Amino acid sequence: MENEQLENEQEYEFDLLSKKFISQFNMEKTEENVSEIMSKFFKAQYKFTNILPPRMTPNYELRYEYITMTYSDSLGDHVADKLDTKQEIINFYNTIAGAITRMNTIERVYYVEMLLNSKSERHTADVIGVSRRLLPTIKNSCILKIALAFGEEVEL
Repeated sequence: MENEQLENEQEYEFDLLSKKFISQFNMEKTEENVSEIMSKFFKAQYKFTNILPPRMTPNYELRYEYITMTYSDSLGDHVADKLDTKQEIINFYNTIAGAITRMNTIERVYYVEMLLNSKSERHTADVIGVSRRLLPTIKNSCILKIALAFGEEVEL
């Protein structure tokens, strides 16, 4: 039933990036860059506990809750530096959220299961309802969408 729902939703969503488009990029280096992005994402969750990262619902929909505050204060460079860092994290989360909104359901499942939860390829393929042979196409499309959002793609 869940796989049927994924198939039905796929008709109304963004497509996977084509193999032809993906072939223009060095996916090994792009994947390394996305690993660094995800590392920054995990660190930010613990470093800035008062700023909520984008979250996924059980149906792999984006749930993005945050409070943006604008400060106008002349307390000095220390406060300004601290706020710049918080603003950078908010911008970072906004970029992640933007990338997620351009993913289809199967890419979001890949994002949650593989990139956020570090599940196995077999588990992720089972959740998506595809063979492990199709998983690299989904993986590359998901990773490239994240990399493109951050400007971290590596062209050949």
